[in-house]
Amino acid sequence: MPDAGLEFAEGSFGFNKDITLYNTDGTLADMTGYTTATLTIEDDEGVQKLSVALTIQAGSIVRWAVNTGDTNYNGNFLGQIKLAGAGKEDRTYIFPVRVTKRLD
Repeated sequence: MPDAGLEFAEGSFGFNKDITLYNTDGTLADMTGYTTATLTIEDDEGVQKLSVALTIQAGSIVRWAVNTGDTNYNGNFLGQIKLAGAGKEDRTYIFPVRVTKRLD
């Protein structure tokens, strides 16, 4: 899971958000052999707000290129990052997501 969940502002876009993944014991995730990563964000009723491909970076980091429309909602949500790779068991990280409301 990301170290403290994920937080961003409603309507924000045009930047990269690097997310460091940790195992449940607090050690950095080993992403050796994983070739795809997907971020999904859902509300408390299971309605999907976002599903995007992430780029696997060096170490235990995945990168979300935040695009227009990716963050057009606000509130508290549940996030999931799923790693997959040929011959590898899928690995899933679940974490809280907080989207702050814009004041403008």
